[in-house]
Amino acid sequence: MWIRSQNKEEIVKCYGASIVHNNNDMFSLLSVLTNNYTIALGEYSTKEKALKVLDKIVAQMETCTETRTQIKPYSNGSDWDTCERVATVVFQMPQDDEV
Repeated sequence: MWIRSQNKEEIVKCYGASIVHNNNDMFSLLSVLTNNYTIALGEYSTKEKALKVLDKIVAQMETCTETRTQIKPYSNGSDWDTCERVATVVFQMPQDDEV
């Protein structure tokens, strides 16, 4: 799933996320990228807010399902072929006051 960071400066393919209580008494949502680089997706004033954002991410992941559609190939006007189409969705990390 693609996620745009809270500060809107980065967009990443997210393979997982976790909540970390950081030094400035905020709760960061961190994501590990494919090269083991960790990025902060957003910061929240309470753990409950960070959990709500994780819940929103899960809910969006659950609604992003593959759809199948039939297309008529140009080469043969009588046969129908099936292709798969996957919608690309980008989750925008909300600001702390939006949670």
